[in-house]
Amino acid sequence: MSKRTSFFLVMLLFGVTANSHAIDLTLYGVPDTSRPEYAEQAYLRGEWQAKMVYINPDGTREPLDATGQITAFYHSDGKTLQSCFRAPGFYSTDIQAFDENEGKWRAHFLNANLQRWSHFTVEKSGETMERMVPGGFAGNAADIKTVARAITGTSFKADVFQKSAETGAWVQTYEMTYTRAPLSELGPHC
Repeated sequence: MSKRTSFFLVMLLFGVTANSHAIDLTLYGVPDTSRPEYAEQAYLRGEWQAKMVYINPDGTREPLDATGQITAFYHSDGKTLQSCFRAPGFYSTDIQAFDENEGKWRAHFLNANLQRWSHFTVEKSGETMERMVPGGFAGNAADIKTVARAITGTSFKADVFQKSAETGAWVQTYEMTYTRAPLSELGPHC
């Protein structure tokens, strides 16, 4: 056997071995293909880390020490998406499905530890995904809007706004930068 053939076989074997250890994103579900809207949030599938920056009323920015851990996956119907958010001392989950009549995603949020639950909607707007949370995540506070933008396969940003009771204007309160984290070989675990 020539050196070139040996090298090719070694590279082929290495490639097969290396790829067999790759984690398949489909472990986090696959969107149904009967409507393109079911795939609008497929970018969320997998594991993420979020760095958070609080934006003070005067516009100064305060990076938070804690990072968030996010897991998102489609259920077996390919139409239902669930995400779980974990941070030190904090846990929440939401479950979403596309409302074909309304043309937007409808969702239910809950945080049992803090006794918070609410309903919200998500709509695609150009290259962004906009989440509207009437009453905030507690359900009885100021409205919240989150705009996911700069979405790639490995990162995205989310700007979080709170509706001012005095002016009705949206005031940015957080900026969150999400980066892809290693996927679990076993799939999602919330």
